[in-house]
Amino acid sequence: MATSAVGADSVSDTAPSQWEMSTTNPFNGQYYPTYTGNGYFAARVPAQGQGFSSANVPTSFQIQGFYTSQSDTNQWRVGGPAWTGLNVADSSGSFNDAFKSSCAFGAYCQLEDGLLSGGLSSGNDHGGYQGSGFVQGFGSGSAKATLTLSGVSEAGIYDLVVRYAAGDPGDGSSNARTVLVSAGDAQHRLTLEPIEDGSWDTWKIATIAVSVPATAISDGKVQLSIAGVGNGSDPQQDSRVNIDAAALVKAGAAPEATPSGSTPEEHRLSDYKQTLNMKTGAITTHARWTSVSGNVADVAYTVLPSRANDQLGLVNVTVTPIVWKHADEPLVVTDSLDTQAASNASFDRSSDAQAHRIALTTTLDGTGQRATYVSKLQGSGTLQQSGLDGDGAIEQTLSANVETGKSYSFTKFVGLATNQDTSENTVAQTTAAATAVAEQAASQGLDAAITASDAAWAALWQGDIEITGDDQLQSQVRASRFYLLASVGERAWSPSPAGLSSDSYAGHVFWDTETWMWPSIVAQDPSIAKAILQYRADRLSSTDGAAFNALNNYEWDAATKSYVKKSYGDGSALRFPWEGGLNGKEQTSSYFFGGHEIHITADVALAFWQYYEATGDVAWLKSTGYKVIAGAANFWVARSYKGTDGKYHIDDVTPPDEWSSNGETGRNDSAYTNVAASKTLAIATQAASIVGKNANAAWQERSGHFDIPQDTQRNITKEYANYDGTGIKQADAVMLSYPWQNEQSAERTANDLDYYSTKVNEDASPSMTDAIHSIVAAELGRSDEAMWYTQRSSTGFMRGPFNQFTEERGGGSAFTFLTGAGGFLQEFYYGYTGLRWGTNGITLNPILPGSLKTITIKGMHYQGSTFDIAITPQRTTVSVTAGNALNVTNRGTAAVGKPLTFATRTPSAHDGYGTLIGSISTPAGGDNGSGSYVYPTDSVFTKNSFDLNTFKVYKDGKNIRFVSQVDGQILNPWALEGMSLQLMHIYIRTDAHASTKPTKAVAGTNINTDGAWQYVAIANPRTQTGAIGSTGLFAADGTRIANASLSVREQKDIVLTIPASAFKNIDLSKAAFQIDMMSASESTEGVNNIRPVVSCDTAADAVKEWRFCGGLGSVTNTSPYDSDTTDPNVIKAILPKSVKASEVLKPKAGGAVLPFVTLEAAHQVQPTPTPDSSPSSGTAGNAASSGAGTGAANTTAKPSGNSQTRSKPSALAKTGLNLGSISAAVIAMLAAGISVFAISRMRKSQR
Repeated sequence: MATSAVGADSVSDTAPSQWEMSTTNPFNGQYYPTYTGNGYFAARVPAQGQGFSSANVPTSFQIQGFYTSQSDTNQWRVGGPAWTGLNVADSSGSFNDAFKSSCAFGAYCQLEDGLLSGGLSSGNDHGGYQGSGFVQGFGSGSAKATLTLSGVSEAGIYDLVVRYAAGDPGDGSSNARTVLVSAGDAQHRLTLEPIEDGSWDTWKIATIAVSVPATAISDGKVQLSIAGVGNGSDPQQDSRVNIDAAALVKAGAAPEATPSGSTPEEHRLSDYKQTLNMKTGAITTHARWTSVSGNVADVAYTVLPSRANDQLGLVNVTVTPIVWKHADEPLVVTDSLDTQAASNASFDRSSDAQAHRIALTTTLDGTGQRATYVSKLQGSGTLQQSGLDGDGAIEQTLSANVETGKSYSFTKFVGLATNQDTSENTVAQTTAAATAVAEQAASQGLDAAITASDAAWAALWQGDIEITGDDQLQSQVRASRFYLLASVGERAWSPSPAGLSSDSYAGHVFWDTETWMWPSIVAQDPSIAKAILQYRADRLSSTDGAAFNALNNYEWDAATKSYVKKSYGDGSALRFPWEGGLNGKEQTSSYFFGGHEIHITADVALAFWQYYEATGDVAWLKSTGYKVIAGAANFWVARSYKGTDGKYHIDDVTPPDEWSSNGETGRNDSAYTNVAASKTLAIATQAASIVGKNANAAWQERSGHFDIPQDTQRNITKEYANYDGTGIKQADAVMLSYPWQNEQSAERTANDLDYYSTKVNEDASPSMTDAIHSIVAAELGRSDEAMWYTQRSSTGFMRGPFNQFTEERGGGSAFTFLTGAGGFLQEFYYGYTGLRWGTNGITLNPILPGSLKTITIKGMHYQGSTFDIAITPQRTTVSVTAGNALNVTNRGTAAVGKPLTFATRTPSAHDGYGTLIGSISTPAGGDNGSGSYVYPTDSVFTKNSFDLNTFKVYKDGKNIRFVSQVDGQILNPWALEGMSLQLMHIYIRTDAHASTKPTKAVAGTNINTDGAWQYVAIANPRTQTGAIGSTGLFAADGTRIANASLSVREQKDIVLTIPASAFKNIDLSKAAFQIDMMSASESTEGVNNIRPVVSCDTAADAVKEWRFCGGLGSVTNTSPYDSDTTDPNVIKAILPKSVKASEVLKPKAGGAVLPFVTLEAAHQVQPTPTPDSSPSSGTAGNAASSGAGTGAANTTAKPSGNSQTRSKPSALAKTGLNLGSISAAVIAMLAAGISVFAISRMRKSQR
């Protein structure tokens, strides 16, 4: 999948582009169709602007609560019929036809462009396919795909070629697969051999001879069909394959590639543009279309699910003929309700020609859920209706004679009614209800319906996030809020990970709702937030709800290797399902996650409490909220036990980091789960006092007394009791700070962030991980790092042209991924604002990253107050726009007409590194040793990831930090300490009188320093303890002076944190340094974990995949693991500006000799760099360059002087006034140009 996002430009608040996202080419491989909805039902709109399509991302038409089932614990949501179809045609073909790939004799035809039935769908979650995707779902006896192929001139024997993938279907089966194929003749069984390695990314070709009879050819066209035979329960009837394309060719010939058709012009289209208007929810599509016969017309579509009436959908097409060759040839407009998008259902169709109405009722298998769409068509022309066409649609057409230059408008008013909307679940009642909606809208007209919908959207957009300084970020934020709102409303349904955009994850409800999406809704739309919570509150019963789950919890028993039912509580406990559906029973297909990933019960309770905090609605807490919170608390009482250590424990769970269990190993004392349980008990105790109930004594006994595993050496929270540093799926322990607000030190919070941020998998981790990291970084005052995470959490996950989230950077199964959108929005609601809800006010702790000018959050709600938060670099203003006065804890009170202004938080010095002592910089490039070294070929060795360009020394309280920055991206593919591939040595010369003779560096480097060194600081990702060579600070004699903490920040800064006491009275600003970047290895491949550089000539490809080459030796099996040690194993060193790497790093008997470099002193004023300019960019230009690869550094040595400050002292500070009695001088100071903010800021600095 593409990895770039295309955002809309934004200029000003009134500019349409701020609210619109558009594309002018849906054929360029970067197009992902978007969707729109009203919270009850939705439509993904394809490139042609309406109707059903399987191309790119298949269109989907989701309805809230539309679940089918096989049992009450196996329910899943499915899409309804395509309700938007309104195709335009002349006698030679339709507007929709222009969007299909060419399908002609002799070339591959893309199967996803064909007619799909029997549960087939288009997919794109495997690699290697052609066109826009492949077709999946052939494991059904009713599955069938049909293509219409042109260019067949005569009957005869031809080859039918099928391109397919037959990987492991999940049961390890190696069955040959079978499909039935036909080219207008009888069906033939085609055997498809399985893929040897079980991969679904590997594609094969199968060929079979077919006889095309003359009777099958019509106007040179033949229908090809491919059908499934079964799901493999019978090995001879196994059609579990994905099929990419098919071709009909001359016997023995190879198919040509499908014509690219990569521009609209190749599809007989011009002036194409598709736009999503986020302000109104309308998707418009315009193009000038040339038909096959040469007619030319401008075609403009609008699709809009009404926000004013959530049972109404609107589709309009306006056609303006430009060239119409035959006056008697009619324009044909076809209104369809298409069953292709639906599944697991039966259908009832009806029509009324006099009323210009068609109706389609869908009744789902298993549950009997019923939905009826009624479409009323308005427009000029002669009406004709048909009950069925080949794809199962019901249609009505208007045929109108047209004139060039005139515009013709056709509108379908679509009413939806489900059994949720009627007193009885019957076809008659849902049809009558849907008819009433369509008729009423039609009687009022299109303009009235659009006006009402626009007004409803305008009310929602009173809540907005405005950003100045980054137009793309503004578009991404608005898009995320729009997609979230399009999937939620005031009906009691909870959004699934993809909302109403698709049926991803079976439309089930996970913790994604309460933890990731809901917090971004309650901030500005509390009434919708309340409705979402009602979904949980309606599903508490002991027969099919959360109480049932607590009494019927299935957990894995390792001893018996089976699932065992366990009951928790006396019936008062609630366990919310890991996957929720139509009822409240556990719906997960894996018992393990259902029975063990129980933190969701606390996540739900937290959301219920936060709703009370945000609204102050005591009546709701009494009637609805308290029973949920209390039931969750009772579950944690039943699920925990008191250990011999006096603490409470919870065993055998799956933490948010699901990889920790892999579906088979429960973890004990998950830090997240235990803190969440403890906080739930505290919340329940507080809620009881508010509603006048007696709190369960066990709640108070346990709250605050759970075991939270610690790693005392690193001063971090362990993810679970036996956590060993392995890689993780997503944010887990870092979330103790937010959202759970665990009582812990800022140092612990920072350590957890720095440690676990490098443990998450780069490709598989969802965007919410970066969102949490951004929020926590902002909390710590590391504002520019917070913005770095913000950019990571959005752009890399978004797909163009409409800024839609995918689940993973590479795509993932959920699209559009609203969980990601919700997490992203929280960075603005709770990250940069520092907003936290309270029962008697809100807390704000705002901060602004250097790359932005302002952030303004409008239309926030708290306990009857509507307010805005405006953050600038200097000050933050809270303005109440309606309702009650607002208490901002420790800040003051804002009221209507009386805004509250206070200082925006100053970012921590150097984004948390501390006070800069000095730095050394060197030009980028030269990460090739003496000039001949070549990077390993494996993709984990990213470009410039060893290109050391800056070294900085900081003092931060009791610690010294050495920060070495590279010009590329440091990955941690094996989840080692901060990094996996790099290894650094920092030699420190503190005694200017020591020997100046070459001195051996640490073994394995193959280098010397050009004088004696007294210390070496080592960053070794593989070994954190032990002898010299491991991470730490060592004396020249090998004595470990101090342990060191190794971390990597922003995938570019290698950070060694060492106790300042280890340097005693040494002035590091006057020390000299020799800094080397090397490649890390296992202990059996290099001395002190330093991987030798080998010869490119003698190394095998497998060796060069993982080792730098360009040296002299070859790999040996014994120490030093290198047949030639005259070549340095240093990839890049920071050198004085007068020294060339090509000279000092060339092979030399006894080892190369590398010189020391001194620090450039810190300036008094040095602004923190923004994410758009690396910290080294301001000084790199000062370093003399002797050409590429010199590694020359700026070596000016000066004492550091006073500690660095972020900004110049204000005029007020220079006055020396007593700030405790400053009020008497305020007027005079204002007259002198000194702001009240400056006074406030100085007060803060004195505390």
